[in-house]
Amino acid sequence: MVLTETNLVLEQLHRHTAGIASQIFAENIKQDCAVPDPARPGTNARVLDLQQLGESVVVVAPHPDDESIACGGLIALLARRSVVVNVIIVTDGCGSHPNSSAYPPARLAKLRAAETRLALTHLGVEERRLWFCGLPDRFVPTEGTPGYTAAVNQAFGLIYNLRPKTLVLPSAKDQHGDHRAAAAIWRHAARLAPNPSWMFEYVVWASAEELGVVPTTFELEIAEVLPLKQRAIAEHRSQRGLVITDDPDGFVLPANLLARASASYEIFFQIL
Repeated sequence: MVLTETNLVLEQLHRHTAGIASQIFAENIKQDCAVPDPARPGTNARVLDLQQLGESVVVVAPHPDDESIACGGLIALLARRSVVVNVIIVTDGCGSHPNSSAYPPARLAKLRAAETRLALTHLGVEERRLWFCGLPDRFVPTEGTPGYTAAVNQAFGLIYNLRPKTLVLPSAKDQHGDHRAAAAIWRHAARLAPNPSWMFEYVVWASAEELGVVPTTFELEIAEVLPLKQRAIAEHRSQRGLVITDDPDGFVLPANLLARASASYEIFFQIL
């Protein structure tokens, strides 16, 4: 499904569900999430039982590439088990190289969408299961700012229509502002929707000072699909300094993050 077609479907979902959240449920439903501690990954962690996640899972990624870096193993394992996996990309991804003349925002957004489609082919996700919300990279709205309510309604519409048994979301304690903002939007929407039985979160950009300690840590062994995850990450070539050459300040995935993404396990935290 190409970017414009995906956005059209999202617009149709939004029209179908517009106002449902505010009409049926209270706007102020909130619940604290579990707080992860990056200093102790795998310590006292429970094994994540994939059967427990149900037959339909939605993975929400703030940016194109987060789905592969944080959840590539999970996605591939679920796909191998014929679980329906929908992947939601929250932002347009065009904030990684803001000074590029060769890749202005619209072209960069299309490039990053194409990279994500390629990445997900390695993980076993069909293109029709990939959704782009199109929120502005680096400027995801926060509560009380313009665009926040529309973003919550959009997320609610996707949850309402996709009806996942499990939601996998970015952490509200992630160091990256877009990740925290996306977490707030999707947690708000999830609290309003009756569908998800389970919610888990993941951390991409960790800060021990901000995260604290969490008791409900889950570890997923992904050794059997690690090569698939690595191929998926490799498809995000624009984020590895291999495509855009006219923005010296452009983003490049740091080596330590890629090394962590090469581990034979992934860590998730249950949202209580």
